[in-house]
Amino acid sequence: MIFVRTACPWCEYMNRSAAKFCGNCSRPLSFNRSCTQCGADNPANHRFCEACSAPLLAEASPGSVGQPAVEVVVLGRFDEPVDITIHPPTGSILVTDIWNRRIQVLSPELDPLAEWPMPTWESQDLWDKAYVTAAADGTVYATDPQFSQVYIISAGTIQASFGQFGSERNRFAKPTGLAIDPLSGELLIADADNNRILVFDHE
Repeated sequence: MIFVRTACPWCEYMNRSAAKFCGNCSRPLSFNRSCTQCGADNPANHRFCEACSAPLLAEASPGSVGQPAVEVVVLGRFDEPVDITIHPPTGSILVTDIWNRRIQVLSPELDPLAEWPMPTWESQDLWDKAYVTAAADGTVYATDPQFSQVYIISAGTIQASFGQFGSERNRFAKPTGLAIDPLSGELLIADADNNRILVFDHE
Protein backbone atom coordinates (compact mmCIF):
# COMPACT_ATOMS: atom_id res chain seq x y z
CA MET A 1 0.00 0.00 0.00
CA ILE A 2 1.31 3.44 -0.95
CA PHE A 3 0.55 6.44 1.28
CA VAL A 4 0.59 9.92 -0.24
CA ARG A 5 2.32 12.40 2.02
CA THR A 6 2.04 16.18 2.32
CA ALA A 7 4.96 18.28 3.56
CA CYS A 8 4.18 20.85 6.23
CA PRO A 9 5.08 24.33 4.87
CA TRP A 10 6.23 25.37 8.34
CA CYS A 11 8.43 22.52 9.60
CA GLU A 12 8.60 20.21 6.52
CA TYR A 13 7.22 17.24 8.45
CA MET A 14 5.62 14.72 6.11
CA ASN A 15 1.92 14.23 6.87
CA ARG A 16 -0.70 11.95 5.36
CA SER A 17 -2.53 13.65 2.52
CA ALA A 18 -5.85 13.76 4.40
CA ALA A 19 -4.37 15.60 7.40
CA LYS A 20 -5.59 19.14 8.05
CA PHE A 21 -3.01 19.98 10.68
CA CYS A 22 0.66 19.03 10.95
CA GLY A 23 1.36 16.07 13.20
CA ASN A 24 4.62 17.67 14.31
CA CYS A 25 3.97 21.42 14.82
CA SER A 26 0.12 21.40 14.79
CA ARG A 27 -0.09 24.28 12.33
CA PRO A 28 -2.68 24.19 9.50
CA LEU A 29 -1.74 22.51 6.23
CA SER A 30 -4.38 24.23 4.11
CA PHE A 31 -3.94 27.69 2.61
CA ASN A 32 -7.12 29.35 1.42
CA ARG A 33 -6.89 33.01 2.36
CA SER A 34 -5.10 35.18 -0.18
CA CYS A 35 -3.61 38.52 0.82
CA THR A 36 -5.02 41.39 -1.25
CA GLN A 37 -1.82 43.38 -0.71
CA CYS A 38 0.90 40.95 -1.79
CA GLY A 39 -1.04 37.93 -3.08
CA ALA A 40 0.51 35.43 -0.66
CA ASP A 41 -1.57 32.42 0.42
CA ASN A 42 -2.24 32.10 4.14
CA PRO A 43 -3.86 29.48 6.41
CA ALA A 44 -7.57 29.85 7.00
CA ASN A 45 -7.18 30.80 10.65
CA HIS A 46 -4.83 33.75 9.97
CA ARG A 47 -6.05 37.34 10.23
CA PHE A 48 -2.74 38.89 9.15
CA CYS A 49 -0.57 37.97 6.20
CA GLU A 50 2.53 35.90 6.99
CA ALA A 51 4.46 37.65 4.20
CA CYS A 52 3.61 41.34 4.58
CA SER A 53 1.57 41.58 7.85
CA ALA A 54 -1.36 43.23 6.08
CA PRO A 55 -4.81 42.43 7.53
CA LEU A 56 -6.56 39.61 5.69
CA LEU A 57 -10.16 40.07 4.67
CA ALA A 58 -12.67 38.42 6.96
CA GLU A 59 -14.95 35.75 5.61
CA ALA A 60 -18.05 37.07 3.88
CA SER A 61 -21.52 36.26 5.07
CA PRO A 62 -24.37 36.37 2.55
CA GLY A 63 -26.68 39.36 2.77
CA SER A 64 -30.45 39.30 2.59
CA VAL A 65 -32.18 39.51 -0.76
CA GLY A 66 -31.12 42.69 -2.49
CA GLN A 67 -28.38 43.41 0.05
CA PRO A 68 -24.65 42.93 -0.52
CA ALA A 69 -22.70 40.37 1.43
CA VAL A 70 -20.97 41.74 4.52
CA GLU A 71 -17.64 40.81 6.00
CA VAL A 72 -17.68 39.41 9.51
CA VAL A 73 -15.02 38.69 12.09
CA VAL A 74 -14.39 34.96 12.40
CA LEU A 75 -14.44 34.02 16.08
CA GLY A 76 -13.50 30.68 17.54
CA ARG A 77 -10.44 30.23 15.34
CA PHE A 78 -6.96 30.56 16.78
CA ASP A 79 -3.45 31.13 15.54
CA GLU A 80 -0.92 30.52 18.31
CA PRO A 81 -3.17 30.51 21.39
CA VAL A 82 -0.82 30.81 24.36
CA ASP A 83 -2.57 31.59 27.62
CA ILE A 84 -6.01 31.25 29.16
CA THR A 85 -7.70 32.69 32.23
CA ILE A 86 -11.14 33.11 33.77
CA HIS A 87 -12.74 36.54 33.98
CA PRO A 88 -14.10 36.42 37.57
CA PRO A 89 -17.12 38.77 37.29
CA THR A 90 -18.57 37.06 34.19
CA GLY A 91 -17.08 33.56 34.23
CA SER A 92 -15.99 34.08 30.64
CA ILE A 93 -12.80 32.47 29.37
CA LEU A 94 -10.09 34.74 27.94
CA VAL A 95 -7.58 33.29 25.44
CA THR A 96 -4.53 35.11 24.06
CA ASP A 97 -4.78 34.47 20.31
CA ILE A 98 -1.47 36.19 19.71
CA TRP A 99 -0.75 35.78 16.00
CA ASN A 100 -4.27 37.01 15.30
CA ARG A 101 -3.46 39.99 17.57
CA ARG A 102 -6.43 39.61 19.85
CA ILE A 103 -7.83 38.18 23.05
CA GLN A 104 -10.79 35.94 22.34
CA VAL A 105 -13.64 35.79 24.84
CA LEU A 106 -15.46 32.47 25.20
CA SER A 107 -18.47 31.49 27.27
CA PRO A 108 -18.09 28.87 30.03
CA GLU A 109 -19.49 26.44 27.43
CA LEU A 110 -16.64 27.48 25.07
CA ASP A 111 -18.86 29.35 22.63
CA PRO A 112 -17.06 32.37 21.08
CA LEU A 113 -18.49 35.66 22.34
CA ALA A 114 -16.16 38.50 21.36
CA GLU A 115 -12.64 39.57 20.54
CA TRP A 116 -10.49 42.29 22.08
CA PRO A 117 -7.98 43.70 19.57
CA MET A 118 -4.33 43.79 20.66
CA PRO A 119 -2.73 45.68 17.75
CA THR A 120 0.84 45.71 19.09
CA TRP A 121 1.11 41.90 19.25
CA GLU A 122 3.07 42.03 15.99
CA SER A 123 5.98 39.71 16.68
CA GLN A 124 5.92 36.10 15.51
CA ASP A 125 9.11 35.29 17.38
CA LEU A 126 8.72 32.01 19.25
CA TRP A 127 9.85 33.72 22.48
CA ASP A 128 7.37 36.63 22.31
CA LYS A 129 4.43 34.94 24.00
CA ALA A 130 1.71 37.14 25.47
CA TYR A 131 -0.10 36.10 28.66
CA VAL A 132 -3.26 37.30 30.38
CA THR A 133 -4.77 37.37 33.85
CA ALA A 134 -7.81 38.97 35.48
CA ALA A 135 -8.37 40.46 38.92
CA ALA A 136 -11.47 39.85 41.03
CA ASP A 137 -12.89 43.26 40.06
CA GLY A 138 -12.69 42.37 36.36
CA THR A 139 -9.56 44.32 35.48
CA VAL A 140 -7.58 42.39 32.86
CA TYR A 141 -3.79 42.53 32.45
CA ALA A 142 -1.94 41.31 29.35
CA THR A 143 1.78 41.28 28.59
CA ASP A 144 3.55 42.43 25.44
CA PRO A 145 7.07 40.88 25.47
CA GLN A 146 8.15 42.55 22.25
CA PHE A 147 7.57 46.08 23.55
CA SER A 148 8.25 45.33 27.24
CA GLN A 149 4.85 46.51 28.40
CA VAL A 150 1.83 45.35 30.38
CA TYR A 151 -1.63 46.47 29.28
CA ILE A 152 -4.55 47.24 31.56
CA ILE A 153 -7.84 46.30 29.88
CA SER A 154 -11.39 47.15 30.89
CA ALA A 155 -14.56 46.31 28.98
CA GLY A 156 -12.46 44.89 26.15
CA THR A 157 -10.48 48.10 25.59
CA ILE A 158 -6.89 48.94 26.52
CA GLN A 159 -7.16 51.69 29.12
CA ALA A 160 -3.49 52.12 30.03
CA SER A 161 -0.09 50.47 29.92
CA PHE A 162 3.05 50.53 32.00
CA GLY A 163 6.66 49.48 31.63
CA GLN A 164 9.45 49.89 29.13
CA PHE A 165 12.67 48.06 28.35
CA GLY A 166 15.27 48.01 31.09
CA SER A 167 16.44 46.33 34.25
CA GLU A 168 15.18 48.82 36.84
CA ARG A 169 12.40 47.72 39.18
CA ASN A 170 9.69 49.38 37.09
CA ARG A 171 11.00 48.12 33.73
CA PHE A 172 10.90 44.81 31.88
CA ALA A 173 13.00 42.70 29.57
CA LYS A 174 10.51 40.35 27.91
CA PRO A 175 7.58 40.22 30.37
CA THR A 176 5.71 36.96 29.82
CA GLY A 177 3.56 35.16 32.39
CA LEU A 178 1.56 37.01 34.99
CA ALA A 179 -0.92 36.21 37.75
CA ILE A 180 -2.92 37.74 40.58
CA ASP A 181 -1.86 36.58 44.06
CA PRO A 182 -5.13 35.20 45.51
CA LEU A 183 -4.20 36.23 49.06
CA SER A 184 -2.76 39.72 48.61
CA GLY A 185 -4.34 40.69 45.29
CA GLU A 186 -0.91 41.77 44.05
CA LEU A 187 0.02 41.47 40.39
CA LEU A 188 2.96 39.11 39.74
CA ILE A 189 4.83 39.46 36.44
CA ALA A 190 7.52 37.12 35.12
CA ASP A 191 10.28 39.40 33.80
CA ALA A 192 11.98 36.66 31.80
CA ASP A 193 15.21 38.19 30.51
CA ASN A 194 15.87 39.89 33.86
CA ASN A 195 15.46 36.51 35.60
CA ARG A 196 12.98 37.74 38.19
CA ILE A 197 9.34 38.10 39.19
CA LEU A 198 8.16 41.65 39.78
CA VAL A 199 5.36 42.38 42.23
CA PHE A 200 2.95 45.28 41.75
CA ASP A 201 0.06 46.60 43.78
CA HIS A 202 -3.14 45.83 41.86
CA GLU A 203 -4.58 49.19 42.95
